[in-house]
Amino acid sequence: MPSSQLTSAATIKLELLLRRYFSVVLLLSAIEVVANAISQALLLNNLSWVFLGVLLLGQLVLVSASWLGRGSNFWFLGYGVLSLLLLALWPLVVKDPAALPVDFQPWMWWAIGISAVAVAIGAKPLITLFYITVNATLWFIVDSSQFGGGSPGLESMQDSAYLFFSAGAIAGLIFLIREGAQASDDANSEAIESTLQQAKTDAVEHERQRIDALVHDKVLSTLLLAANAQTAVDMQSVVKQAKDAIATLTATKEGTNDTAGFNPLGLFRALKRAAIGLSPGIEISILSGGTEEIPPQVAQSITEATLQAIDNANRHSRSSKIRLILDSPAPNGLYVQVIDNGVGFRVDKVPKDRLGIRNSIIGRLESVNGKVVIESSPTNGTTIQLRWSA
Repeated sequence: MPSSQLTSAATIKLELLLRRYFSVVLLLSAIEVVANAISQALLLNNLSWVFLGVLLLGQLVLVSASWLGRGSNFWFLGYGVLSLLLLALWPLVVKDPAALPVDFQPWMWWAIGISAVAVAIGAKPLITLFYITVNATLWFIVDSSQFGGGSPGLESMQDSAYLFFSAGAIAGLIFLIREGAQASDDANSEAIESTLQQAKTDAVEHERQRIDALVHDKVLSTLLLAANAQTAVDMQSVVKQAKDAIATLTATKEGTNDTAGFNPLGLFRALKRAAIGLSPGIEISILSGGTEEIPPQVAQSITEATLQAIDNANRHSRSSKIRLILDSPAPNGLYVQVIDNGVGFRVDKVPKDRLGIRNSIIGRLESVNGKVVIESSPTNGTTIQLRWSA
């Protein structure tokens, strides 16, 4: 796993979709809960309606949190606790336990299963396992008691086992999917980190080549001049050129660092290799690349935004051609274009949950005072322009 998590787009998108799909299922389950509560109204007192209202209010809050994305983990766990509390207080809503039919099953049965899934979404695995265990145990106690219809112990145990294993299976699936998303984010982070490291290596190598050329031009020419000097005038020229060479080398030493940062040319070369690894058929053009140093955070943002744009084109555009154009038209400036001839889309209709565009592209560039221009329309392909200047 990389030392720092540079991107978490897969995890963020998964969590958003997971919560929203769950909220739809929760609303559908509420219909069944209400229907059973109504059918049991004559057997229960008015407190049953209070329980139902509190449960539905909790579901409404949970659905709102799922779509707004504000403190949703807290609300998911809170809903699970609320459901467990109502189940524990179930005996309070029964009018006459002796009047309950043989096949009676408290309407809370249709709420406690989905509440276990809510906890799996909002809590860590150990907390989820503890909750599922307590949930199934409490159901066994209520269902086999006179307030739950007095079901035979074996039947209540079967229902509790079903509740435990079904909730556990869904929770396990959720955690496995999360691990897959995390693995995808880790792989993306490693790719970005590798690209940045390669860009830095290229910058250092370029600096060393520059120094080698300087030594050759200044020092060796001075030595050759000294070797051929025959007169006093020649020796004065040698001394002057030697002083110039020393001054130049001293200035170079002061401005040189073996841990040099990034420059556009090194970044573009590294981006080219990364882009080919991500999309082997991509066409790449490096128009120009300066050697001026650029901040590491800018190199990181440009790298992530570029690779995200290429990945979006691969997965969504259904294009036959993708082009990457890399340019540094001005000192301390970067200009990147990702162009595809795919299906395109209406830019003003980009959904808020398209995190690949809003977070990893636009958000990344804006975080370093860069600018993103997206040009696209249905059937006309897409061009994403990334601009940054010091």
